[in-house]
Amino acid sequence: MRCHRVLPIVAGVVLGMLLYGVALGLAQERPTLLAGHGTLSGSILPLWVGAEAKLFEKHGLQVKPIYLPRAAGRPALLSGDIQIYFSAGPPLVQMRLGGADVVVTSCVVHTLTSKIMVTPSIQKVADLRGKVLAVANPGSASDFAAHTELGLKNLAHANDILPSFVSDCIVTRGDLWRKRFDDLVGLLAATMNAYDHALTHKADTVGLARRIAKLPAADPMPAANFDEVISNRSISPTLELDITKLLWLRDFLADEGLIDADFEPGTMIDRSARERALARIKGP
Repeated sequence: MRCHRVLPIVAGVVLGMLLYGVALGLAQERPTLLAGHGTLSGSILPLWVGAEAKLFEKHGLQVKPIYLPRAAGRPALLSGDIQIYFSAGPPLVQMRLGGADVVVTSCVVHTLTSKIMVTPSIQKVADLRGKVLAVANPGSASDFAAHTELGLKNLAHANDILPSFVSDCIVTRGDLWRKRFDDLVGLLAATMNAYDHALTHKADTVGLARRIAKLPAADPMPAANFDEVISNRSISPTLELDITKLLWLRDFLADEGLIDADFEPGTMIDRSARERALARIKGP
């Protein structure tokens, strides 16, 4: 039985949240990274951590975090305003279906951290039928579990329902992949360094999350989000690319009539840039 038949609201919530994207750009003179605004659980915060730690400069990159609305990512990539886009699964596939010349180089988030938090009166998923549900803004992934004073409990975990839903894959245009391959390798290597640094420096990462989101020092959500990401191994600092998850996503969307069942995600994937980036950070 497919997960959307068991719990359709979760599929809708998760898909909606993951439409939020991050963009990175490469300047003509020097690579410049542009990052969207979000929290650690949205996989975006490590880019700010890397920028503050000057990790990108080691790879000859100029870094500038910005806010990029999710609807702006695809047209900005295709128009050439940006050259790299952090895309969740559905828009990633849609870009290819629209005839765009795009290449998937790697993926960041491999385990979803989203949850359905409910009041104590809700005992099982079926109890949600007919109830009013609220959803956090796409990309915000607010962790209500951190606020015990609310008296809420975790009814369902997204990863238990959608274990193969890969998110935030790094996409670029085909022309840049062909003409500026070395820049892409450097950018991926710098991104790997940034994620590794963020995941191993909790105090810095949590503190930066509070500053970006303008949260008070006593707010428990940034630390709770960090611990959730670590315990679930949600983020891959080496930017692994699992084709089986993209195939699962193809089948999932095809079952909803959103994509052709014979679409082949492998036609839009290049592993070589990630492999060279990984070799670069590991050294000789």
